[in-house]
Amino acid sequence: MLEHPILAFDTCGEVGTVALVDLTNGTTTVTRVSQAELGGRLASAQLMPAVDEMLRKAGLDLRSLRALVVVNGPGSFTGTRVGLSTAKGLAHAAGVPIVAISRLAVLASLDDSQEDSLALLDAGRNEFYARRAQREWLASFDEIAAAADAGVPLVIAEPRIEARLAAWSPRRAGSLDACAAARAAVVRVRRGDSEDLATLDANYLRRSDAELFARPGSTAKP
Repeated sequence: MLEHPILAFDTCGEVGTVALVDLTNGTTTVTRVSQAELGGRLASAQLMPAVDEMLRKAGLDLRSLRALVVVNGPGSFTGTRVGLSTAKGLAHAAGVPIVAISRLAVLASLDDSQEDSLALLDAGRNEFYARRAQREWLASFDEIAAAADAGVPLVIAEPRIEARLAAWSPRRAGSLDACAAARAAVVRVRRGDSEDLATLDANYLRRSDAELFARPGSTAKP
C-alpha cells in the first residue's frame, strides 16, 4: 500500500509524461511507482486513460492522492493547457491539493552542481526559456551567449539545442519528466503549500501567435 501517493503531469514538451510516485513518511524521498509517455499531439487523448490505468493498477482512486503536481510551462501552448486544465479538473473533482511547478524549475533541480547556472529550454525562433536565481524570462541567443562568455554554466535537457550551444559545453541534466517534477515539488507537497484553483494559470513566458499577430481592434469569435 502506498503511503502518500502523488500524481504528476508534464505535458509541456514534445513528449508528455504522467507519473505516479509515493512520498515516504517522514522523508522527502520520492519513489516512482509508474510512469507513462504521452505522444505529442495525442497527449490530450492519452492523458486520462493513462491516469485511470495507473490508479487502477495501484488500487487507488483520486481521493487517495496526497497531491497532484502539474508542470504549468513554459513549453507547448497546447500541451501546457491540456495538462493544466486536466490537473485542475481532477483536483477540483476529488478535493485534492494541487502544486504547480515551472518546467525550468524542474530542469534547475536536476543540476546538482550547486553553481550559479542558467537553465535553458528551447523556445523556438532562436530564443530560449531561461531561469537563473529564481528569475525566468524569454531570452535571445545573444543574451545566452553573453552570460556563457561571462562564465555562467549552461544547463539543458533537450538534445536539439545542444549543438547551438556547443561552444560553451552545456551540461546535460537528467530526464525532464513528470517524475522529476514530483521530486522538484516534494518539499512544497510535504508542507502543504498548494495552489488556489481559481487563480492558477499557465506559465507561458511568451504570448501565443494568436496574440502576437492579432489585428488591432479585432475581436475574438465566440
